[in-house]
Amino acid sequence: MSKRYPLPFEEEKKLYRAHKLVAVEEGIDVSTSEFMKETATTVVKELLDIAREDSSKFFSAAFNQDIAQIYRQTAFTLELGHFSTSYFIEDPILFDYLLKKEISDYSTVKEFMRNNHMEMFDLKNRKIYVNSFHIRRPNEAVLTYLIFYCPKLNNLSAGVFRGFDGIYIVDIDESMDYQQKKAQIKVNNPSITYDYLDLGFNLIDYLDYYLDAWDYGTPRNIEKKAVDHDAENVVVKADKSVLDKALTIKYDE
Repeated sequence: MSKRYPLPFEEEKKLYRAHKLVAVEEGIDVSTSEFMKETATTVVKELLDIAREDSSKFFSAAFNQDIAQIYRQTAFTLELGHFSTSYFIEDPILFDYLLKKEISDYSTVKEFMRNNHMEMFDLKNRKIYVNSFHIRRPNEAVLTYLIFYCPKLNNLSAGVFRGFDGIYIVDIDESMDYQQKKAQIKVNNPSITYDYLDLGFNLIDYLDYYLDAWDYGTPRNIEKKAVDHDAENVVVKADKSVLDKALTIKYDE
């Protein structure tokens, strides 16, 4: 039986296809990068406007529409260009371990950004490394990460969203402890906590340390429509020592 893995940016992609169909009928060239970027921006803004007005997708007063739009349209554009990696995690114990593990050293994340990035420049012409990836689990909403790293400033900033729930932070102050970092975060939905941001960083650490715990490809029996064959897909397996540690922590709790 096929495994159901929800798609990244499912709602955005539906609306994007609708815009694309209208453009084709009007004789507009939809193959250009300009069309993709402009339409991705339009789609994200339309859906964020709808989400903001929909009581079922209520954003709190802390929600910043501008930050949300910048993060989402950047990540969505990278997804449309097949630049986002999907990391499939099937083991719930591994996911829970990565979610609860606090991170204190970001050196592996910075090295990952140096080796796996798209480049852009800020208003002061400083080089910025950008990476977007998804954590995907059976029958669970996709977690999408967008990380920025400025080597000149040695600065990391990141965001994570699950559907229209999301967190966005300006930057990561490595001198802060966990509670301080948690307090300075810009949150638009309390169901997404700082733990989810650390989850993405912990995954990067895990992939770097346990080289035998991941393979390129997709899980067995995954639905065909859930796979972007033009993008990179990675199956993340649970290392036995990590499983033992996770079970011990759970038992102690």
